[in-house]
Amino acid sequence: MTSIDLRLLGPLEVAVDDRAIVISRGSLRALLAVLALRANSTVTVAELVEWLWGESPPADARAAVQTYVMRLRRLLGPVGVLIRTAAGGYLLCLEASQVDVARFDQFVDEADRANASGDAATASARFGAALALWRGQPLSDVPSELAHREVVPRLAERRLYVLERRIDADLALHRHAEVVGELRALTAEYPFRERFWALLIRALSRSGRAAEALTAYREVRELLAEQLGVEPGAELRELHERLLAEDAIFVAPERNTVPAERTPPRSAAVPAQLPSDIPDFVGRDDAVRSIESSGAPIVVLSGPPGVGKTALAVHAAHRLRARFPDGQLYVDLRGYSRRSGLSTVDILARFLRALGVPPEQLSLEQDELAALYRSTLAGRRVLVVLDNAAAAESIRPLVPGEAGCLVLVTSRDTLRGLTASHGAGRVDVPVLDERAAGDLVAGIVGDQLSQAEPAAVADLIELCDRLPLALRIAATNLIDRPQLSVANYVDELRTGGRLAALVIEGDDQAAVRAAFDLSYSALKPGQARMFRLAGVVPGTDFSIETAAALSSTEAGEAGRLLRQLTAANLVQQRVAGRYQFHDLLRVYAQERAEAQETAERPVCEHRLFVHYLVNVEKAVRTLYRDLLPMNVAPEGHTFADESAALTWLDEERSNVVAAIDRAVEQGLTSIAAQLTLMLFGYFYASRRDTDWLATGTRVLALARREKDSYIEASVHRSLAGLSFCQSDYGAAIRHGNQALTSCREVGWTLMSATCLADLGIYHEYLGEFDAAFDAFTISLQIKRQAKVIGGEATVLLNLGVLSWMTTKLRAAIDYLEEALTLYRAMGSTGAEAMCLANLGSLYAELAMFDESRGATTEALARLTGIGDRDTESQALETLAKIHLERGEYAQGMELARLALERAVEVSGQLKETSALIVLGVILLKSGRPKEAEESLANALALARQISETREEVEAIVGLTDVCRASGDFVEARKLAETAVRVVESGAADLRKSVAYLALARIDLDIEKFDDAVVHAELALATARETGQRLVEARALHVLGLVRQATGDTHTARDCWGQALAIFEAVGTSEAAEVNALLTS
Repeated sequence: MTSIDLRLLGPLEVAVDDRAIVISRGSLRALLAVLALRANSTVTVAELVEWLWGESPPADARAAVQTYVMRLRRLLGPVGVLIRTAAGGYLLCLEASQVDVARFDQFVDEADRANASGDAATASARFGAALALWRGQPLSDVPSELAHREVVPRLAERRLYVLERRIDADLALHRHAEVVGELRALTAEYPFRERFWALLIRALSRSGRAAEALTAYREVRELLAEQLGVEPGAELRELHERLLAEDAIFVAPERNTVPAERTPPRSAAVPAQLPSDIPDFVGRDDAVRSIESSGAPIVVLSGPPGVGKTALAVHAAHRLRARFPDGQLYVDLRGYSRRSGLSTVDILARFLRALGVPPEQLSLEQDELAALYRSTLAGRRVLVVLDNAAAAESIRPLVPGEAGCLVLVTSRDTLRGLTASHGAGRVDVPVLDERAAGDLVAGIVGDQLSQAEPAAVADLIELCDRLPLALRIAATNLIDRPQLSVANYVDELRTGGRLAALVIEGDDQAAVRAAFDLSYSALKPGQARMFRLAGVVPGTDFSIETAAALSSTEAGEAGRLLRQLTAANLVQQRVAGRYQFHDLLRVYAQERAEAQETAERPVCEHRLFVHYLVNVEKAVRTLYRDLLPMNVAPEGHTFADESAALTWLDEERSNVVAAIDRAVEQGLTSIAAQLTLMLFGYFYASRRDTDWLATGTRVLALARREKDSYIEASVHRSLAGLSFCQSDYGAAIRHGNQALTSCREVGWTLMSATCLADLGIYHEYLGEFDAAFDAFTISLQIKRQAKVIGGEATVLLNLGVLSWMTTKLRAAIDYLEEALTLYRAMGSTGAEAMCLANLGSLYAELAMFDESRGATTEALARLTGIGDRDTESQALETLAKIHLERGEYAQGMELARLALERAVEVSGQLKETSALIVLGVILLKSGRPKEAEESLANALALARQISETREEVEAIVGLTDVCRASGDFVEARKLAETAVRVVESGAADLRKSVAYLALARIDLDIEKFDDAVVHAELALATARETGQRLVEARALHVLGLVRQATGDTHTARDCWGQALAIFEAVGTSEAAEVNALLTS
């Protein structure tokens, strides 16, 4: 599952799947900020306008907000869907952990609970964790006057309050001396905040520095008097009085003293065993902050081999040294090493000697040494670094008993047992981000080489999987071979085996494979087998069910083994139930599988293919039953519902595509073809064009080599569908004819009928209506004879659309309603939704708006969970048209924008064109001609690009109205004449009435009344012929205006009366205008 991390406590930062998203536009940063601050609550459009523009909003503020939301969704990529449209506004759906402001509040709540229970140590740590989230002034780069007037001051005040609370907790822990310096800085920065002065006076007095405490009081008293003319508040005055009285509360006990009889003999030894910090340490800022603010007595740094856990631990330990003045202990436990590990007795003895315990006092018994170790550390603040641990048992005896100490542990295992037994915190150490990886390479090879070949360096970083060990080895190899360019070295890594190349010559242990070997050798046999077999998966990730199929085990057992591999950091759990490798670990697993699974691997791969075949068939049968391949029965196993089926396909798509590639490589024609053809409906609905083309092309080449005409026909048909979706109708017909030829060669009659139905669609979109009708008619006869209900319904649907295109609107409704009946009987939800969407559009064409709304709303309900964005765009556009015709422009505009978004998501150029036209008309009606012109001009360009004459005419007519509104009647008439030429050329018959009406309106504007009558009557006659009642009424309206202008009032009123009857019957806003003419 894709994740998002929003940081507002400083400059706004956004990360999606740990990758920074740059939002360069200030208005979009402001929009995201307010949605994040009000996460999971609706922010109204009015509130957004105020947030973005304050008291000076633009005239089109509401539309601008909608545009900004659309742009922000696109910019956020896969998480853009988290921005939901709600009643009256928008909301951002987030978990508390995904916004730093919410995490801040969570830490403060935890601290409050700890305080209430008397646990000052936890309270201090949690307050510290909350404060560590701050990176500067909140929203510092968000251009919003409202934010900086109301939100930022509130957040800043809350931070200071939490800071006071943390220092309170520190004082309760007797950390008086440690906070004095911090408080002096705070009183200098906030001189009038009396609470900081009070805390400073307490800290000084309890540190035995009463004189300095009195000086501090005098300082603040003088400051307040001089600057504000007031005396200190009650808290400061009370502290002053107690200081003067030498109250016992200010006599600080010796910190962490231990009764003499319990204190073991010791010297003043202060061990400093930390290895030296790495000078070129890069990145890991978040991890270091997590370590510093954890508050847990033990922090486990867990990650895969080679990820830099030790470097991070040592770096963090050096930063923390000042907090632990009594020393730092370090030991390599050799948990993953070819060297024999140290015994716990040896380690305890080493530590005790370093802490100053005489050797003669050291026992040989582990329990006695552990007890002496805890006693020796009592009252001390010591940092203990336990590196390279393999198991929790090796850690527990080395944990101090004092809360003032901290233990840092590094391990390839998560050591979850330590969390249960000792409340250990955990910091997962991932691979480096791109920037840190680049800094690491540049730090080794030098900026000159790094900057000379930036593209090659980027490739190198990805080939090394951003793993620090691999990056260091690769960079070192580049230095050792100065004659080699980065690009050439990258080629070596790609072609010569990465693991073999990522080694330092002469030092076998300085190798990525050696690091992986140590982790692999620690696995139990069942775990090692699962690790190897998981490497067989051709895709990027895999589910528990996939792993179970590969290994021929139950899902429960597969899940248990994968959880163990996750704990060992050899695989990652991406989301619940899904796992993935780091890239280099996948290569390592594949090598192990090739070496150790020679006999079983083909059997495992066969199980994997069967697993995908079974589940793809189930998903497609659930979602796209009418689009199943011929050899797959429409009845059979399905998923529980459409949403579950679509989720499975979305999650497994890349894996199934990779499995098709694997099958093609191995010459498994039947498997590759079956998977490819079953994905036809999914590719069509979700518009995964890249995968669609890639799989189809590969399988077609394989079928040709095998001379398999059945598969050739099926794949040509699939690729024809892709060409059609991309508006390349010529290519669609070529593929369709090749499919039909292959079918006829082998006598595949039923498939021939399907290919004919497809060809009918392609001819229809090229305006070759007779050829389309003939193809549909023959196809329908064959389907009916064979009693293929799904195929019959599909052809009826296509005949309905053809009749619509050829202005036979009533016949179109009959065809579509008959198809809908068959689809309902089949239970084919996706096809039913498509048919309803077409009916909705057709009803709207006939001004049957109530019927249109009903069909379209039902279509949208059926589309929920299916993922057919193309049909969804069509349905939304139809609803937008209904609102437009009824004068409800705001609702129509929002729906038109949503329709446009859906079309753009799936690259549906035809639907995009239609949505742009509706949006342009609504913008013009809303008094925004410039935006209307831009939208309509874009629609016109796109319509001409994809040769869609109907949309071309609609866009031209829309631009004609824009010119009329601006008074440019000359340009308006040119445009209207162009529209008429297009329809009179035989194209776009259904738009003839609209084109004539546009020209009639211009003629009326420029008082060419005879021409206006001719064109209005042509519009009227055409509209009555096709059944377009709304165009009929508008033509009558214009005719009436012409007759009135020429003095024929009687005829004018008769025309208006007829127009009014239609407008009132269909319920459009124009009824009021015509009624006013009749009553004037």
